Amino acid sequence: MSAITTIDYGMPTYADPTIITFTTGAGAATAAAIPHGTTVILHATEDCYLAFGATAPGATSTSHYLNKDFPERFTMHGNTFIGARGAINTGKLRITTLVMGGGA
Repeated sequence: MSAITTIDYGMPTYADPTIITFTTGAGAATAAAIPHGTTVILHATEDCYLAFGATAPGATSTSHYLNKDFPERFTMHGNTFIGARGAINTGKLRITTLVMGGGA
């Protein structure tokens, strides 16, 4: 089972973010699991629901809610897939990996 926590530190890597395009009719999930211990910033262009799981999860209207243009940070506990579904509109979820502890 995957679990997440909110944290307050880290800096973005130089790697391009992963972007998921989601709709209101069907969710989309990351193509690969985010490794255990990785901290990410999630930023949505539209209000959406998020689901986290050990396999590609389907987000529903009872999943975690993320406001558009209000990024949140999460640390993955266990290899974790992230799924997104639009609350009202189609949009994109940007997943940016953070470097912790001043690493490169």
